[in-house]
Amino acid sequence: MKPELERYAALLRSWQGNLVSRADRARIEQHVEDALVALPLLRRLGVDTLVDVGSGGGLPGLPLALELPTLEVELVESQLRKTAFLSAATEALGLEARVRVHRTRAEEAIPFLGRERAEAASCRALAAVPVATELLSPLVRVGGVLILWTTPLRAEDVPSAASVEALGLAPEPELLASPSALRDDGALLVWRKIAPASARFPRRSGRAAATPLP
Repeated sequence: MKPELERYAALLRSWQGNLVSRADRARIEQHVEDALVALPLLRRLGVDTLVDVGSGGGLPGLPLALELPTLEVELVESQLRKTAFLSAATEALGLEARVRVHRTRAEEAIPFLGRERAEAASCRALAAVPVATELLSPLVRVGGVLILWTTPLRAEDVPSAASVEALGLAPEPELLASPSALRDDGALLVWRKIAPASARFPRRSGRAAATPLP
């Protein structure tokens, strides 16, 4: 692992705010590796702006920013203890010019980020596919992509054709096998944004999780 990634892993492991479980603390490097499975995709698409929703301890946003020197990343996280770490880590890693931390829910992020501006939005271990697509789509511009860390089994749980159309997404996503030391069956669900999302999205906070799109 590169020195800057090792530095990030050390910061995450030593942080006192209990950002990761005891079991995960012993395999931080594997989590970092799993975050980086999107590198080939981002390079292939030439993505320069990424919104990472539900950033938690900065995975995948911070490792991707460290590996892609032109990538600008918006980290969206609602919990204060996590945004405190994200701000401290961003400064410690010298990423202040390209990485910004927003303490807000995804449903309330548009005033900070703008509507449908980012080239890509990512979501790792945040929510089921119907919920994640609803949270990410209003942040991604037409021509951009939604990138969800998932597995082939979980990727089968997709919104209905009507919901997909309302979110402005392509009829079918692309499923990329993306195994890592952490997840043998890891995959990326990549959904292209082909039209503006309906103005009714995002729904008010908590609604997507409470009443997922059919």
